[in-house]
Amino acid sequence: MEQTPKLRFDKVDMVFFRPNQPPVQVLKSISFDVGAGEFVCLLGPSGCGKSTILNIAAGLIRPSAGTVTAGSRLVTGPGWDRGVVFQEYALFPWLTVRENVVLGAKSGAGKVDHVRFDHFLGVTTGMYAHKDKLPKELSGGMKQRAAIARTLANDPEIILMDEPFGALDPYTREALQDQLVEIWSASRKTIMFVTHSVEEAAYLAGVVILLKAHPGELKAVIRNETRWPRERASEELIGIERAIRRVERT
Repeated sequence: MEQTPKLRFDKVDMVFFRPNQPPVQVLKSISFDVGAGEFVCLLGPSGCGKSTILNIAAGLIRPSAGTVTAGSRLVTGPGWDRGVVFQEYALFPWLTVRENVVLGAKSGAGKVDHVRFDHFLGVTTGMYAHKDKLPKELSGGMKQRAAIARTLANDPEIILMDEPFGALDPYTREALQDQLVEIWSASRKTIMFVTHSVEEAAYLAGVVILLKAHPGELKAVIRNETRWPRERASEELIGIERAIRRVERT
């Protein structure tokens, strides 16, 4: 029996309407599946609708046409089954790291499990030593670790990440990529990750969904079967990068 995908986009269009200006079609007939436990990267040029796809999956905006399902449920708004990590860290500046991480649970109906939250701050993201600091006292990489800990601590089935490492220096970016891979390997959460970087997509993803712009349409689905642990400079991974770039040029 075929397993229900964790996310399914079915003929999704997105048109933005503006006062006294022509409407802008951002997405056109987008259809793809994300399987349970898959790490999928959305890759494409600026303006191809990658972040729009992620926001639709998160339930933050509704598509103009088509449907999105998470498991067997139609996505009509945000849900606890989907956690979002934004490029901008979205931490409240007046709260400590630990208070920011716990905040999501406090806004729900369940009891806060402080032991579990401390686990995600400590073992999973290495932020326990910084739990009492304010965001202004943290580096960019630390802020993003705190944002990831907050998302993970709510135990979503699907993690949606919108260029979370785009603003970081190359060294910190690679370190957080490796940490994210460790988290994914241990949890086998379903991850959909937006990026502009071919190298990042080739390193992280099991599936690369390549988009073309104006309007955003599905160009190709490229499967990356490179085994873990992956070496960034390996011939196998460089071959995946070349394959992606060949499709980009067509």
